[in-house]
Amino acid sequence: MRRPLPALLPVLLSLLALPGLAAAAPDPATLREERVAALLDAFLQGRDDVAGAHFDARLRAGLPPARLSEVRAGLAAQLGEVRGRGAVRHGCSEGLATVWQRLDYERGALDARVAFDGEGRISGFFLVPPQQATPCPGVAPAPDTADDVAALPAGVRELPLTVDAGGWPLPGRLTLPAGAGPFPAVVLVHGSGPNDADQTVFARAPFRDLAHGLALRGIASLRYDKRTRVHPARLQARHPDLTLDDEVVDDAVAALDLLAGRPEIDAARRVVVGHSLGALLAPRIALRARDAGSAPAGVALLAAPSRPLHWIVVAQVEHLAAQQGIADTQVAELRRQAARIDALAAGQDPGAGPLMLGLPATWWRDLAGYDAVATARALDLPIFIGHGGRDYQVVDADLAGWQAGLAGHALLTVRTWPALDHLLGVGEGPSYPADYQRGAPVAAEAIEDLAAWIAGLPATR
Repeated sequence: MRRPLPALLPVLLSLLALPGLAAAAPDPATLREERVAALLDAFLQGRDDVAGAHFDARLRAGLPPARLSEVRAGLAAQLGEVRGRGAVRHGCSEGLATVWQRLDYERGALDARVAFDGEGRISGFFLVPPQQATPCPGVAPAPDTADDVAALPAGVRELPLTVDAGGWPLPGRLTLPAGAGPFPAVVLVHGSGPNDADQTVFARAPFRDLAHGLALRGIASLRYDKRTRVHPARLQARHPDLTLDDEVVDDAVAALDLLAGRPEIDAARRVVVGHSLGALLAPRIALRARDAGSAPAGVALLAAPSRPLHWIVVAQVEHLAAQQGIADTQVAELRRQAARIDALAAGQDPGAGPLMLGLPATWWRDLAGYDAVATARALDLPIFIGHGGRDYQVVDADLAGWQAGLAGHALLTVRTWPALDHLLGVGEGPSYPADYQRGAPVAAEAIEDLAAWIAGLPATR
């Protein structure tokens, strides 16, 4: 759904999901496999005209040869060359027959996710962090999904739930501690991109770790696949008018409401826990819920940005440039795009040229008009801020922005974890994308600090 940018960080690699899905009936599996193989052969060999010949008309318009070349060059700069391919997996996305195949690069892996229209043409081409194939309706879950359930800690239960903000159903999981409850509970709100319920990034699954860790400490949680993952075609149709509410806020508010009606949950002790972009928007989510008469008991902000998001992206790429050989011209183009967004925010003409991440002007104007720190300050709710000292994506300057803006807030708790990266895993030395290839779980100290804060919250009035 978003225009990919060269050499973006892995947490934003999920933004490499590309447009062009259309409703369809499945094609025979063997034919789909052959067409995926032909597409990937052409794409990886640089034969972009041949690759585009497999697309339907809409996808060809959105992904002309020049764009395919740009995507391939950006991935090579970040991840190196492709060394192999994994097994093909079949499933469905938005009712479309879909094939997943892992691409093993020198410095990581991505999934090629390819969707087909009713005439067997490729109508969606996605390059995303490795993820489970989504089963088709009426088909038993794939073995790795069952393995996830079997890996639950002793006594912890998970129930399937659907989060639905007015016709946008999202599959979710309610994770419950041992016992009868009612339990305090959190809604886990994702960062950027079409994330799954676990917020999977390469070998990491931070939302799964948080859900299991909190459950062992008596706290329930609700996590769900993000709207940009489940409904990319519908969102693409809305793209010219896309806002933060469409991407994040509406679904999180619906998840809070869903928790309030569950008998296992203490409705007066529901908490919004946001990560990265989700942390930035957590105050807005809490405000919306409060105005609807369903205020949460507090908000927790994990790896929360406070600097302008577009300049954060520039800083991240500059951090990676020397290590990953990113060209000065690529960084300069990002800076030009960031300057256009500054102009938009000031109500000026941004001039010709693309906006960062392929997001429309409506999204960037919405973000520019939202002061997260001021919104949090006005909430009069307990606020928890957790920050990793090795986070190169949301840095110490972001933490300082929150601390300055919330100075004197009587209900503020701040915890810093010097050894943790953006996904709250332990490491050493400067943090880089390769960290996310290692299966470091969310650190126990982060879960302990968050759980202790939640346990001490007063119930909402």
